[in-house]
Amino acid sequence: MDAFQRQCDLEGKTYTEIEVYSEILGKKSGYVRGLGRAVKPPPSSTLTTQSSDLQHQLAKARDEIEAMRATREKHLQEFAKKQAEMEATLRDHREEQQVEQERIRWSRRSA
Repeated sequence: MDAFQRQCDLEGKTYTEIEVYSEILGKKSGYVRGLGRAVKPPPSSTLTTQSSDLQHQLAKARDEIEAMRATREKHLQEFAKKQAEMEATLRDHREEQQVEQERIRWSRRSA
């Protein structure tokens, strides 16, 4: 039971002690196993609400992940474009250097 409570804490779920017993030991009409007839199980609507809340949180997290992926993809495309531009500029500068070096060689030979 302690392991189940720790798992719930890690996942951000909050269960009462009765809900933990009910989840682990199961419930039977009118009582929670392990706690006797004096303790009534939580209504199934509570569990349904928790389930739909978790589904909503999961959908929200998936949307956030997708948005992050789209942003990352956009940044990668921008980076690739900038990299290509820089490589082209570097090639141009190298070609200009080669032309200038050739011009200097010809001017020294002529002199």
